[in-house]
Amino acid sequence: MIFYELASQPPVWHHLVIGIVLGMTLCIVAMPPIKALFLAIQWAKRMHGFGTSKTADQ
Repeated sequence: MIFYELASQPPVWHHLVIGIVLGMTLCIVAMPPIKALFLAIQWAKRMHGFGTSKTADQ
């Protein structure tokens, strides 16, 4: 991004378009691994919904 800025000195709207597209893409790409991490931690600690329920089996 810095190389692009120094080489061509683009207008502000280029920065906005590139920033929005990169930001949305990174959010969408990072969401599944982060969600999996939270679910793994929740499962490992037997939190909400992953442990055996004593009242449901009786």
